Amino acid sequence: MPIWEEGNEQNLLTVDHLEVRYGSIVALRGVSIEVIPGEVVSVIGPNGAGKSTLLHAIMGVVPAKSGNVLLDGNSLLGLPTESVARKGLALVPEGRHIFGTLTVGENLRLGATIRNDRSGIEEDLKRIAEMFPVLGVRLGLPAGKLSGGEQQQLAIGRALMAKPKLILLDEPSLGLAPLVIDLVYDTLKELQSKGLTILVVEQNTTRALETADRTYVMRTGAIELSGTREELLSHPNFEDAYFGFSPTGNAQSSP
Repeated sequence: MPIWEEGNEQNLLTVDHLEVRYGSIVALRGVSIEVIPGEVVSVIGPNGAGKSTLLHAIMGVVPAKSGNVLLDGNSLLGLPTESVARKGLALVPEGRHIFGTLTVGENLRLGATIRNDRSGIEEDLKRIAEMFPVLGVRLGLPAGKLSGGEQQQLAIGRALMAKPKLILLDEPSLGLAPLVIDLVYDTLKELQSKGLTILVVEQNTTRALETADRTYVMRTGAIELSGTREELLSHPNFEDAYFGFSPTGNAQSSP
């Protein structure tokens, strides 16, 4: 059995006109996205577009002013982050947030803190060790001794230990060498082939478009375009939507 659960609805995740504010600043402006079971969906956009805020709002880390977040048709809005995780979402945060003084095995077990099936946890730990062999041979090693790419694998493995329906990844290629980025994205495609549903936010446009079934282009807190790789690359306004250029070629000011 997989180390994650499968959704049954047509849309596993629905974000419906979500608005988030930080004081007087509007961080998300009526954002709507959908994720179907088994998909890899990416959200791309420049720094400050609101991509991380979107993931944090889905997870309940930041409150929404309006709109809704639905998992399998059930609203997650207003739930604490732990309750959202128990419903089936797991976040791999930007920067990985590995506990360097704990062992690799201890970091993985932290991902299972919402579970109480001890035997199942140990079985899944073995599966993670097989899925990521570099972690399997380093279970007793302090996680701080791992390379950046190995720590990213550990962060993904830790999220999988929660048995999520959907895994959210925040900038998984950030700070990694190109060959390591290849490894991380090969891992995501392998996980998808085994049935995992993935939502990933990225500034690495090329990598996100290559990997995702569908991509949303986000800028200044709003969704500007969406579609498959082919649809977006052939769209006449794709670069304008991403970079915010006016028809004259001058960058538009953010609202």
